[in-house]
Amino acid sequence: MEIQKWIGIIAAIVSTAAYFPYAKAILTSKGQVHPNQASWIVWAVVDWSVFFSSIAAGVYQTAWVFLAFAVGSTFIAILSLRYGDSYWSKLDVFCLITSAVAFVMWKTTNTPETAIFLNIFVAIVGSIPTFTKSWSEPESEDKLTWAIFLVGGVLNVMAIKTFDWKDAAPPIAVALVQMAIVVLVSVRPRWNRAVGW
Repeated sequence: MEIQKWIGIIAAIVSTAAYFPYAKAILTSKGQVHPNQASWIVWAVVDWSVFFSSIAAGVYQTAWVFLAFAVGSTFIAILSLRYGDSYWSKLDVFCLITSAVAFVMWKTTNTPETAIFLNIFVAIVGSIPTFTKSWSEPESEDKLTWAIFLVGGVLNVMAIKTFDWKDAAPPIAVALVQMAIVVLVSVRPRWNRAVGW
């Protein structure tokens, strides 16, 4: 087995592990940690789409992380219906509608490569509500969870076999989203202390 396949498998295991502390934090933090419904619903749909489109495009070595994401994101999306933000902002609605439009565009084109590109776009748009929540309420996200996600994301980038856009774009985009959230939940509390908030 090629080294990239082993790294991809390890990345999937690490990424799966990240959901456990997140679920525990959601269930035991008495509302302090609460997932954004819009982001997790979008991520669940996108992760399943990227997994199936990656398999269809023959990109197996990084597809397994997206299977882990799909199962985990679906679980967190379900939890978010009870423990997540019940209020949907205009931004949340806009991101969900934009994601839905892009998803319909993918279904009409029906090519794996187009699906990968549109799913990356949808995932980034769907991340915006969590970006804004992580900045305004950094304590509402679990730092350990996102640190583990980032480790899994970096490993998945290392599993890329060939650096063409079809293979490389999804894992790189996911790792960048994870890095952004790690930075937001880590830097904002320090910034608040520095300015006396």
